[in-house]
Amino acid sequence: MSNLMVPKKERELQKLSTRVLELLSFYIENELFGIPLREVLEVLKTVEPVPVPFSSSAIRGIINVRGEIIPVLDLKKIIGLKGTKAENRIVILESQKGKVGILVDDVYGVIRLDEERLEPNPMMGKHSKFVRNVAYIDGTLISILDFERIAESV
Repeated sequence: MSNLMVPKKERELQKLSTRVLELLSFYIENELFGIPLREVLEVLKTVEPVPVPFSSSAIRGIINVRGEIIPVLDLKKIIGLKGTKAENRIVILESQKGKVGILVDDVYGVIRLDEERLEPNPMMGKHSKFVRNVAYIDGTLISILDFERIAESV
């Protein structure tokens, strides 16, 4: 049905019912990723995490943020990307296990996206389970990560 055939009041209700997802978007090895903004607590400049002996190789170490000790995950290692670029930011997230930091190369910014534009993850492979959905924004693919799955994998 064309938009012209839908009464104006109904079109306005359709616009209101469209849910907008806000994502913090960032680059890892030139690939664009996003995490729902509601899970993000803050973004920090990268500081060198203190290594933790006998921890998983996916845990880069710990950092002290205003007196709170937060583990920092090596997201590249978890999702299977080679680390050729230096990480410039740590994104602090809230998970069911508590606060966790992830290393990212660069933060792109906040992206507002109609949930209607989300598509199921078309990728297959060992690490595709960490991608919840994908979307195309101005011809660029953004992979929306499922951070709870990432946190559970460590």
